[in-house]
Formats: sequence, C-alpha cells, structure tokens
Amino acid sequence: MTRLFRFALFAAGFLILAAPPGAAQIPNPGFESWTTSVPSVPTGWVTTVINVTPSTTARSGSTAVQGATVDFGGNIAPAGLWSFFPLQESPGQFTGYYQFSPVGDDRFQVTVLLYKDNIPVAGGDTSFAGAVGSYTQFAVNLEYYTSDVPDTGYVIISTTGPPDGDDHLGTTFLVDDLAFAGTVNSVTQLSTTPGAFTLDQNFPNPFNPTTTIRFSIPQESYVVLEVFTLLGQRVAQLLQERKPAGDYSMTFDASGLPSGMYVARLRAGEAIATRTMALVR
Repeated sequence: MTRLFRFALFAAGFLILAAPPGAAQIPNPGFESWTTSVPSVPTGWVTTVINVTPSTTARSGSTAVQGATVDFGGNIAPAGLWSFFPLQESPGQFTGYYQFSPVGDDRFQVTVLLYKDNIPVAGGDTSFAGAVGSYTQFAVNLEYYTSDVPDTGYVIISTTGPPDGDDHLGTTFLVDDLAFAGTVNSVTQLSTTPGAFTLDQNFPNPFNPTTTIRFSIPQESYVVLEVFTLLGQRVAQLLQERKPAGDYSMTFDASGLPSGMYVARLRAGEAIATRTMALVR
C-alpha cells in the first residue's frame, strides 16, 4: 500500500478544528491547553484525532503532545498535527523539543510555511531519523523568498516513512515547547551550486494552470517528487524512480484543481525539501 503522508487521510469527520488562536504567535506552544471535546485536541491545532493525544511526559509544564502511527480499519495511519496562526515577525528558525521512537526507517517530520497576503514568503522542512529517548531540541531553518514580513504561519508536525516505503505501525513521538528563534533581516539567496541537492521555487509562481519545478541531486538516488494540498492530500506524483546525479525539470499541470496553495515535496535518498506553490485562476 502506498505510504500515507496524509494528515487528512480519513473522512473529514475525523478531523477536529480547535478554536482559532487569538495571539499573533504559535498557539499553545507547550500543549498545556486541550479542548473539552471527545476526543480532545490541543487548543489552536488540528490533528489526526485518533492517534494524537495529551501526554504527562512533558519537558515543562504538565502536558506534551504525543503522536503514534496506528492501524485504522486496515490502513496505516501516521500521526500528524498542524496549525494556521497570525504572525507579525520574520523568524530565522522554528524550534521545539521532541522524543522519537521509530519503527523501521520512519522519520519525525517538521514543515513550516510563512505567508504574506496568502502568498508564500518563507519556508523550511526537516526530517529527523533515529530514536531519541530524552527531550532533544530540534531546529528548522527558514529560507525567505521575498523581503515581506509574514502575516500568517503554518506548522505541520508528523511521522513519515522512508522515501520508497510505507509508514510502520508503532512509531511514536512526543513534542513540547515550540518557539520561533532569531530574526531574518534579508532574503536568503537560493543555492545555485551545480550538483547540490536543491528544490528551486517553481516558476511561474503564482501560476495557472502549469508551472515548472526544477531540482538537482548530487548523486544517484531514488527520487520522489509529489504535490500535496496544505492538508496533506496528494494531488500529483510527478516522479518516482531512481535517477543519476544531475539537474532536472518537471512540469506540474494543475488543470482541474481549485485555486489555492499547494506543496511540492522532493525526496532523494535521505534528503527532503519542500516548496509552496500558489495556483491562482
């Protein structure tokens, strides 16, 4: 069965949207507040409800958030939580503390996207492999595409399987104490080094209905290039095969898809990169 990177992999009825945060910052960063609904979700976050729960194994305070990959009706259900929230700064990093107990080659994944007037201005995407038995800080560096100060943040935290395999039952994580760090005062220049692992910003962007996605891999790798909605629903698989080192270009045709934001995700071996794309009709 194809691996599920889908936080919305179930019917919409299994997704619960908590009340929107009121502060212009990460909502409920220590996961101390949970809804009184059944099942409960962290305030200000959306989750794959059946496998994201509060945990008393907290780094600080009384609770952390716990996710687990479970069996749901014969399907592999990876854990995921995400949040949109207002933002009025240009942070350089997104940080937090986590524990991770993977099965097989499963990874802990954090994706951060920042927007201004619904257009992506910055982003970062990092995955972490290997067991982590005590709370350890992670950091996702944010790369800026424009000099605009973001007005909206979007954070996704999840488990994910290897690039060419399924998620594994029993993988778990704990997360606590999220924060932004640092300030970016200038736009980061995208790498143009030939042969480096890069996923360039698609062009044109915004686009209608086609756009070009260029990427480079430094060595022969099993490459997967896919496009997802912001809720994790895969809408296109542009490439899934072994490729030699080199520079590549793929066309994404969004005919039939509604206007909105989409995420291009590139995996080559252990390396992962994402770019947000705006379809405007």
